[in-house]
Amino acid sequence: MKDALAQFDCDGYVHIPAFLNSDLIHRYNARLAQVMQDCARAPVQHVAFSGAQALFRVNELLRYFGAHTLYILGMPALQRLTQSLCGGEAICTYESLLVRSAANASLVDWHRDMNHQQDGRIFTLGIYLDAALTEEDALQVLPGHHLSGSSISALTSMLAGKMITPLRLPTLPGDLLLHDVRLPHASPPVVSNRVRKTLYFEFRPLRLLQSANPQWLTQRRRLNDIAQSVHTRLHDKDESEWSLTQQETDWLEVLYQQRQRLEGAEYASNSGSQASLKKPPVKTGRIQSRPESATPPDR
Repeated sequence: MKDALAQFDCDGYVHIPAFLNSDLIHRYNARLAQVMQDCARAPVQHVAFSGAQALFRVNELLRYFGAHTLYILGMPALQRLTQSLCGGEAICTYESLLVRSAANASLVDWHRDMNHQQDGRIFTLGIYLDAALTEEDALQVLPGHHLSGSSISALTSMLAGKMITPLRLPTLPGDLLLHDVRLPHASPPVVSNRVRKTLYFEFRPLRLLQSANPQWLTQRRRLNDIAQSVHTRLHDKDESEWSLTQQETDWLEVLYQQRQRLEGAEYASNSGSQASLKKPPVKTGRIQSRPESATPPDR
């Protein structure tokens, strides 16, 4: 773990192969197939489509993949990893599923998830359900530039002039890739006949959230306990038993009713000539909808 922390602090990222096993990936993909069918019949506001109605992003992930996502968040290995990086209690502040394919032309330009300095590790954790290929859609990063004061505009100019060279990080299904929110990164589009699905979570140390909305923070802290409980209950259970209790479903409604203003990302188009690494821009919370039910509805 010390080596992982040292690499994270130096390079701004850590790659952990085979974090999820194939059975768990299969369970998540099976649930995704049902979610896509349901949303195609009755589109919902937290599931974004683009291109020829190609699924692009699922926000407020627990509404649609409650049992499966909570099981992952409750994995002891993930809890240990996030707590080590945060130096104590780690708070998951955001969760989503990104689906990239040629159908949705999902190029991700160079950006930072956050463009200001912080006194502690804030990181984005990606878990890959499909491979990301070196020659195609693998994440590109600029190692060490999470500590740089250069704007994304300046860095993209340097990339264009071949003054710096990005590093590609290919992954296999089940791999975990986490990066400092300040690390510049990008992903080329998927151009072949394949799909790349990635789970994304943002984590922050509890001590960096003391000024947050108290009701929001209470529910986000409770997320850790519920995730551990779900993992314990569902471990070694059949797929038919992978659902939430009514109490957990009711809690999801409370979780997503809470709001918290979070920082915006920095792209070349909005960064200006110099990045502001002291004062964060702000993005607002999301609108709520009904959560995933404890018993899947008949369609």
